[in-house]
Amino acid sequence: MNEKQRIRIREATAKDISFLAASICRLQAAHVEAYPHIYRPIIVEEAVDHVSDLLNTTDYFLRIAETSQMLVGSVICEIRELPQSFFTLSHRLLHLMQIEVHPDCRNMGVGSALSQLRTGVVSISRNAIASGFPDGTVS
Repeated sequence: MNEKQRIRIREATAKDISFLAASICRLQAAHVEAYPHIYRPIIVEEAVDHVSDLLNTTDYFLRIAETSQMLVGSVICEIRELPQSFFTLSHRLLHLMQIEVHPDCRNMGVGSALSQLRTGVVSISRNAIASGFPDGTVS
């Protein structure tokens, strides 16, 4: 990837399942290597099924980072609805499940672009906007 290429962030679709599954497998392999007593290996077929399930629920926020030439990264977040407790009011929050950049595209601003999008969404969530989460384009 050329460092000056524009990075666009968009909602993930069924066309992205293979990319997202590969991303999950890369990240999971790193987790297994670092913490084998906690994480288990997963195979691509499991990841494909998992991503398919996530795309068919409104409880998850899946975004793809891309250039005009290729998919370069992804972010997966869970939207959590928390009930009122003794200390807090009921609220929604976005739990970061995964952020990953394709190995060929690291150190080129992709992770920063995905992180900025997530930060923007969390800020909106904190302001108690109850409808949907925005897409974003990062130049």
